[in-house]
Amino acid sequence: MDDDKIRDIVASLPEKPSRSRLEPYRQLIAELRRLGRTYREIAHILGEKCQLQVSAVAVHNFVRLHLRRKRNPAKREAPRSFERPQIRTPVVTEREANANIRKRSENPAVPDVEVRRRIEELKRRPVEVQEPPVLFHYNPDEPWHLRPKSEKK
Repeated sequence: MDDDKIRDIVASLPEKPSRSRLEPYRQLIAELRRLGRTYREIAHILGEKCQLQVSAVAVHNFVRLHLRRKRNPAKREAPRSFERPQIRTPVVTEREANANIRKRSENPAVPDVEVRRRIEELKRRPVEVQEPPVLFHYNPDEPWHLRPKSEKK
């Protein structure tokens, strides 16, 4: 079946009516939300003023499904293509990647020679290694002993 025929069939179908019992109160709910009312408050107002017992979760779901969708109708009405879109990832060579890295790392205030000199200087600097304190020593010829807390620190 080709795409044109599928689109014609879908376009010829009548719009499906909403099954929600909140549909008649769509404008009221939308206005209350615009005024900053919570879903719980809207559910209470519907129960008190319209004799419609509904939970705050139901009001939230109705708003999420029926009201927010109408904000951008262009997305909803756009014809859908039934073909899978081809995603092309750009191929970047190693040379281009290195050039991009060089461009990002270039700093006119510090010349390249100066940076290399600093790196070499850091490499020649002696590394200070602190020996960690001995917390445990095992001698198989001696029995085990717990050290006092004062010695552990």
